[in-house]
Amino acid sequence: MDVGISRREHVMDLYEEELRLKPDNADAHFNLALEMLETDNSPKTDMVEHMRRAAELGHKKAFAYLASFYITGTGVEKNAEQAVKWLTQAVEAGVPDAMANLATLYYRGEGVPKDIKKAYLLSRKAIEQDPGCSMAYYNMFVYLRDLNPENPDKSELERVLRRAADLGDIDAMVYLAEEYSSDDDLFELNPKAAFVYWFRAAVENDSRAFAPLAECYLNGSGTEKDVEEGLEYVRRAARENHPECMMFLAREYGDAGGLLPLDFALSIKWCRRFLQVKPDDADMLCLLADNLFKVFQTDRNQSFANYVRAAALKHPRAVYRLGRAWEEGWAYEQENRQPANQDKAAQYYLQALELGNAEAAGALVRMADFGYTGVEYSPADWVNMLKIGADAGVKGCAAKLAAYYHPKGGQQPDAEISAAWMKIALERDKTPWAMTLRGWELVEEHEEAASPEKLREAARLFRKAAGRGEAAALAGLGWLHLQENGPLPQNPGKSIELFRRAARMGEPLGAEMIADMCADGDGVKKDWWLSRKWRRYARTIEYRRKDKKTTLIELVD
Repeated sequence: MDVGISRREHVMDLYEEELRLKPDNADAHFNLALEMLETDNSPKTDMVEHMRRAAELGHKKAFAYLASFYITGTGVEKNAEQAVKWLTQAVEAGVPDAMANLATLYYRGEGVPKDIKKAYLLSRKAIEQDPGCSMAYYNMFVYLRDLNPENPDKSELERVLRRAADLGDIDAMVYLAEEYSSDDDLFELNPKAAFVYWFRAAVENDSRAFAPLAECYLNGSGTEKDVEEGLEYVRRAARENHPECMMFLAREYGDAGGLLPLDFALSIKWCRRFLQVKPDDADMLCLLADNLFKVFQTDRNQSFANYVRAAALKHPRAVYRLGRAWEEGWAYEQENRQPANQDKAAQYYLQALELGNAEAAGALVRMADFGYTGVEYSPADWVNMLKIGADAGVKGCAAKLAAYYHPKGGQQPDAEISAAWMKIALERDKTPWAMTLRGWELVEEHEEAASPEKLREAARLFRKAAGRGEAAALAGLGWLHLQENGPLPQNPGKSIELFRRAARMGEPLGAEMIADMCADGDGVKKDWWLSRKWRRYARTIEYRRKDKKTTLIELVD
């Protein structure tokens, strides 16, 4: 049994019995109305009637309560005129806060003609009547501000607002904190004061303060930097459905190396919580899809569905990810997983590129590298796509531009431009293709002017690139094993092994090198027939992978 409800019902029974004996007992009508106000199952119309009867019998507090019912529509239809009528009686009876509430109606023009000056004067009288009325001070600040918006008395406004805050008005605390956080409004920028008022509002559990207070702690603005305390206020704000804080948690939990430990489950939770508030936020839909992709390795349906929703909102990365789905074979139609489809993948990549996604440029280049011919590019379009990818840091694009402009074998030879892109590819991207290309350049420079140092650097680059799966680098290591007094031990057998591996990985240079060894009898038995076989195999590989990039065979021939 709920003891509180039982007690209240008992008290209500006593008041009703009192009214049966004395129907005009104003206190009994008022107190019964208050009990009914706190009881969910009591008819609100009965509650209003008891409060009205108390007011008609002259109960002072009933005047103010009845006015508030008409303002909020509690148990009656909203009626500003009736609210003004009963507030006026409350003011005449000297009821605390009644004058401040009446001033608000004059300020809004509800039930009476709008009159800001009268609202201001009423608020002053309310303060004279009750110097501790925080609401009257805050209202007076608002009226004073709006009476002279072009030339406000800033010092007086600040004094009044501070007084309201000091008396405990939370709206005043929040207003002061906002003003002190910015230097383009009423008051001068004051981070320390802003922090103090945000903190005071947060102590009063006002959710408006949680996110700004988190920012103060995380950035050390107005207080010492305290990441843990800042994150706690981020969580409190997020629990109150603060969009930016929910987004912050979703991103931080989904990003290794952030302020929070990597936790995809929590990231997904906050993504979904955010989307309950803003269901059409493309960024969050894409982030949710990214997280689902990482968590559910075998079932990509949920991830794909959210990429589709984000792509419908023209989110560039979501469109790109749909291209990846079709290229890699995890796209879905009507809940059924679909096989890989390069044509559909290319369509999505082209759409993503139009929307400004640089990753799509790298994807289209990669597809062309692997022999996809479903999209025709002019030389200018090809170079422009590579530049988009390279400028955005998409690995591989700078290296391909270096090859495109290479002075020996490039489609548009330009040594200076090629060297500039090669530097980016090596120093920033550290791509295996660039390391390999630079390695062969060093080999050629050594052959023009003997330089053991250049061969040692070439060997270092070939090793790094080969370790990351670059077949042409294996061929480079094989070539170095053929050299006398080179950086690697001379070992034709090792060379043959490395050339074979490169050829099996689709690098024609490996097959060409074996063909040369067989033709010259260099470390192996001279065999013209076997040489022709390997030469033919090299041309077959070349034909299969013929694309827009310059091959290493063209560069080293």
